[in-house]
Amino acid sequence: MLDVPLKLLRLLPMWDYICPRCRREVAKNSHKCPYCGEPHGVPLRVPSKVLKDKEALEKYVHEKVFPKVSSWQREYLTQFFTEIFSDGFETGNFNAWTDIYVSSGCTLVVETFNPHHGNYNLKGVVSGTAAGEFAFAIKNIGTSYTTAYARGYVKYTGISGLDASEIIPCIGFWVNIGDTNTARAGYGKNAAGTVCWAMRYFNGGSFYNAFGSSTPEPDKWYCVELRCSVGASATLQLFVNGNLEIEVTDVNNSARQFSYVHFGIDFNNGVVAATVYGDCVVVADTYIGTEPAKRLLVGVGL
Repeated sequence: MLDVPLKLLRLLPMWDYICPRCRREVAKNSHKCPYCGEPHGVPLRVPSKVLKDKEALEKYVHEKVFPKVSSWQREYLTQFFTEIFSDGFETGNFNAWTDIYVSSGCTLVVETFNPHHGNYNLKGVVSGTAAGEFAFAIKNIGTSYTTAYARGYVKYTGISGLDASEIIPCIGFWVNIGDTNTARAGYGKNAAGTVCWAMRYFNGGSFYNAFGSSTPEPDKWYCVELRCSVGASATLQLFVNGNLEIEVTDVNNSARQFSYVHFGIDFNNGVVAATVYGDCVVVADTYIGTEPAKRLLVGVGL
């Protein structure tokens, strides 16, 4: 079983109740299995699956615990959570990042004009005069993570000019700086010509696009969070304002172990002018969530 702190343990289900015949989960006080029809005096009581599996625990805490706990309980739980990197640009510069990359005619600055939180924010501008322009910051997080989440708040001043299947990525995971990437997310235009949230990802030797169902609005802050996993059957996810927007499963990206996280406009694959404001970046080894719960990350000690 996982090593769970007592105060968190009290917020979790302690037992699952299992049919002794078919081993499927049944109600606590059941006397007959609704699946196989087996009558039983008392169903078998076994430790809850959230106490045995880290991913099940993370999902349960995010979906069931976070919406119910008080602010002091959230503060207590933060000591058990893992954060790899964070930056709200409050230093007024990019010193927390490994490097910045800006193509000719584009700009990337830290400014005070449009913060989501605090006093400073990132502003990236690509001019739209050439294909593949970029303006982003990048952070080396090492190679020890097979699953990581990158969360940032973004606001686009305009969302237009894209051709079908083009994407303007704002956050992503890279193998090498400016070379190969594993997954990136932002907004794009699908094959039907609809602008929506989008993800571009590596799978089995090629890149593919996945599109969500929601359309981002200009001049509005969004919490954008990208989950990137590496393996022969990996799962990639994009959350917008805490809601799952895109999920891609059974991805084979074993050759794309990431080492870097980018934030800003990263290699748009068209000739498009775009501006993005960014703030409140967090990278972690589990789900991060929106700003009120940005440090509620299940990881260390669980």
